[in-house]
Amino acid sequence: MDARLDKIDFDIVNSLMEDGRKSFRQISREIGISTPTIEIRFTRLKELGIIKNIQPVFDFEKFKGVTFSIMYIKTEPTESDNIIKELVSFAEVTNLYMATGEHNLIAMVMLYDQSQLEDIRQKMSGIKGIKSLYYQILNKIMKNEHINPIQKESVMRILCEICGEPIHSFSYKINVDDFEKYLCCSSCLTLYKQKHSLE
Repeated sequence: MDARLDKIDFDIVNSLMEDGRKSFRQISREIGISTPTIEIRFTRLKELGIIKNIQPVFDFEKFKGVTFSIMYIKTEPTESDNIIKELVSFAEVTNLYMATGEHNLIAMVMLYDQSQLEDIRQKMSGIKGIKSLYYQILNKIMKNEHINPIQKESVMRILCEICGEPIHSFSYKINVDDFEKYLCCSSCLTLYKQKHSLE
């Protein structure tokens, strides 16, 4: 099942990217749409998982000692899922990407002191299935911006909350804390309810 996004969604996201503190009333005045419509659209964007969070963007160069490093990781294909679970649990890992090429995982790491870099490298190297890794230290961040992924007319795939598979026309929907959650099958619905103690 696909969700269609339009110019109103595009304008709301653009407005919030300029300043995430804006009220619905401010956005309403800015883009010429009623405040209730802005609130409904914003809620829908959150329900679909398009807007995950609104949070401050820091200028890390203002913080003494903060260092960023990019880790290039080569893994055994059969161990990739377990490796990803381990790396995601590292507090120092801010971003983790699957990539093409020999080094198929790329991790962005933030450290409070450059001396921690060797410690984190050793911790990662000790994970079963990691064959090799190397890193680069970022000396200066020249650009760090988020880009609005919504075009004037976009189609968004809706994925199952449990298994991540695309939702088709027949699916299960459950309301949790005023948000709609989509599940692809009865098994995922049961797992979701168990996970969140809904029954």
